[in-house]
Amino acid sequence: MFDSKSKTVKIGGYIIIGFFTLIIIISFGVPDFMSRLGMDQSTIAVVNGEKIHHLEFLRYRDTIGRRYKNADSKEFQQLLLNNLIRNRLQLQKAEELDIEVSDDKVKRFIRRLPMFYDKSGNFNQEYFKNFLQHYRMSISEYYQTVRDELIMTKMREMIQMGVGVMPEEVIRESVIDASRFQMKYCYASDRSLRQRFKKGMLVTDEEIEAALKKDRSEIKDPKTDRERLRKKLMERKFEQMKQELVSSLDQLALRGEQFAIAASKLRGQIGISREFKVGEPVRAAGPQGKALTAINGSKIFRESFLGLEPGKASRVVMAADGLYIFTPTLKRIEHRMPSDSEFASIEQQLMEKKFQSIYITMMTEFIEQSRIIKNITFDK
Repeated sequence: MFDSKSKTVKIGGYIIIGFFTLIIIISFGVPDFMSRLGMDQSTIAVVNGEKIHHLEFLRYRDTIGRRYKNADSKEFQQLLLNNLIRNRLQLQKAEELDIEVSDDKVKRFIRRLPMFYDKSGNFNQEYFKNFLQHYRMSISEYYQTVRDELIMTKMREMIQMGVGVMPEEVIRESVIDASRFQMKYCYASDRSLRQRFKKGMLVTDEEIEAALKKDRSEIKDPKTDRERLRKKLMERKFEQMKQELVSSLDQLALRGEQFAIAASKLRGQIGISREFKVGEPVRAAGPQGKALTAINGSKIFRESFLGLEPGKASRVVMAADGLYIFTPTLKRIEHRMPSDSEFASIEQQLMEKKFQSIYITMMTEFIEQSRIIKNITFDK
């Protein structure tokens, strides 16, 4: 409910950005339609028995939504509602942890907000009154809004105080950050493999007859049985030939053969990746290089890439629509001590990651135990 230049907005915005992933989790709250029947139309949601009023949503929408072109869409309003619910959940968790903020601290915070000071450097009561009138808020409502923001910030700070990072973690992260890798890969699509195995996939009438005699359950519709079974047998042959190719390529990898030899056997398209660091997704080269999803999710890649010699062939990575093999072309790992400024920066990043993990885990557990009811009429 604040001016975009105020410190409070910055605090609230930081919290929203930092825990935006929780919105997805919160969205699990499928409403209880029987409970909705008795819901007051002035209520937009109920979180663990605590109401969020429609007026609160309107204030929030008017403050946040004016910055976005799609603010009137139902999707965006649903997003704003999820934000409000998330904030309420955080406040409920803070109450559970006995986190409080005194009236005096709230007053001091408001007194320090630049937007209420005139050119002479004095706190201007008229500015303050105009602000409250603009957002249709009473003094007590505004005080509570500020208190809520300060409570969420205090909870964050308390958790951060318990987060620590060992020097070894910083050094390891520095090495990872300075690492650079690249790889060459060969990809053969199932479509190209089917074309390649076309002759071997042919199914004779004798094979169809033999299959029908062997398994009477294959007889379902005399008009379509033969063609259906032909396709089934062709697919079975394809999978067998594909598996034989995979086995032969894996044998080359186990013998330490060159990537070029394995690639000539796979007969796929050769590509090169962008440079990447440990933990980063591998992408094809070029400004629009797509993520190599199958490789990124492969246990074979994760376990063998760093130990694989450049130029040597990997085992086969089986994608949903084809086969990959790869070889490192660049493996640069710099074992060096970070400078003092780098150390401090990396330490802060690691602490933030740990904090985010702790906070999200804590809130996820709380959300799973929570009861959330949304009023579907809010966006009409």
